[in-house]
Amino acid sequence: MKKYFVILTLIVVAACSCRKEDVQNPRNEKTIDYDELTTRSINSFLDFAKTPRPCLSLDKARAYLQNWCQSNGFLFNRDDYGNVWFDVPASSGCESFPKIILQCHMDMICACEPGLNPDYNTEVGIPLWEGTLLKGSRINLGSDDGIGVGIALTIATSNVPHGPLRILVTADEDCGMLGAMNLPAEVLDSRYLINLDQEEIGIINNGCGGGVRIGYAGDFDRVSAGDGETKIEINIDGLKGGHSGEDIGKGRLSAATVLNSLVDSLVLPYSGKIISIKCGTALGAIATNCSLSFSVESGYVETIKSTFAALIDEYKEEFPHETITHSLFDKSVGNDDYLMEVAGSTTLSNLFDAIPMGAFEYSEELADHVSKSNNIGIVEVNEGHLDFQIFARSDYNEWLAEMKVYYQEVAAQYSLDFEVQSESPAWFPKEDNPLEYFTLVYYDQYVPGAFAQPCMGTLEPAFFYQKKPDLQMISIGPDLTEVHTINEALHTETLKPLLQTLVQVLMNADKIEK
Repeated sequence: MKKYFVILTLIVVAACSCRKEDVQNPRNEKTIDYDELTTRSINSFLDFAKTPRPCLSLDKARAYLQNWCQSNGFLFNRDDYGNVWFDVPASSGCESFPKIILQCHMDMICACEPGLNPDYNTEVGIPLWEGTLLKGSRINLGSDDGIGVGIALTIATSNVPHGPLRILVTADEDCGMLGAMNLPAEVLDSRYLINLDQEEIGIINNGCGGGVRIGYAGDFDRVSAGDGETKIEINIDGLKGGHSGEDIGKGRLSAATVLNSLVDSLVLPYSGKIISIKCGTALGAIATNCSLSFSVESGYVETIKSTFAALIDEYKEEFPHETITHSLFDKSVGNDDYLMEVAGSTTLSNLFDAIPMGAFEYSEELADHVSKSNNIGIVEVNEGHLDFQIFARSDYNEWLAEMKVYYQEVAAQYSLDFEVQSESPAWFPKEDNPLEYFTLVYYDQYVPGAFAQPCMGTLEPAFFYQKKPDLQMISIGPDLTEVHTINEALHTETLKPLLQTLVQVLMNADKIEK
């Protein structure tokens, strides 16, 4: 596949160089106010961002889109899973243009400021401007993929000349692309699809890695506290986190890694009994915080405190770019505290040892492209029940299949329940994708040096390709940074060149195959 990427790049360069004459005279460009289009896209996103839309809880988001369609005269459609779409008739004179699907997703991975515990089903972020950066205060705004929704809704109600459009807004992308997985194939009623979920200006994604999400679960007996035992409560917060695909190779510290050290250094050596653990919020995000409480003989408390302080100092030295906030409290064990047998702590430690965390392999041709990785996204213990969830990604479907077998063997070894929560295939670049070539010609005019390559994350077109192999697809978007964290930022200055590119593609779509 590595040689394939190199060959594809040469094909794209050749195709673009010979097509510029065909598209250098775009239609009606002077009639488009791109500054207004940019402002409308931002405002449309901000209006949508007022609606709570955590993954797997999207009734409010669907209601927003249904009301929007009714207010703007579009027929609202939804499938049994909860994906929604509506069709936009062609502009006058563009009726013969090929139909194009503009696709985005309605859900988001929520993140909050350290120390907060909001209800993401009712609370949303407050817009915060830092120059041209649009961020969220207290809670992130969900630019991934709220800005894609904002762009699509704006295009649908703009004066941009275009052929027939379908606006497709999928559900639960960040929870395993469940909406795309369950989308009826007949909804993909077109030859061309533009996914608006890319996170770097000037890059056209023409492929992506695949992924498999695995869950382990186990239940452990309750034991009594011994005489003179003390409860230790530890909290870690403030880590940078990030996208478990795009940021996994950037050397960031995961709270799951810290949790592993805490269990191995503070709990197991002193036969501690874990009471509760909460680490991470989503498989698509590198964990930014964790909490751990356990019971231990009181004589070990001071040793544990000094060992904890030394561990934190080591992490601060090794990861100077991270802001690590931490606390440790000791108190009496409560009568209601569920003390898990030591076997549970041992099993958790064994899982950390058996399941690698981070980037394992990089592409030889694509700079900084991680081709194999694994994220421990969620670890929880509550009343003796262990929940341990991981997300493996790769450009190689064969490797993912091998890892799935290995993960199942690990579950059997430690007598844990095993579940494949979801799987997504890799999406491979096509040797001949007219939509990619056509878009790249325009993109290079507005963002010199624009290019096409696969992305490190997983994208919904992988499922669309399975449903309709002849579909020509690309993924584009503005600059987003620190995605899936409280510092998630939309670089609004990159919206205009993106919109210029998208508008030219839509206005001249009859030339795609020429």
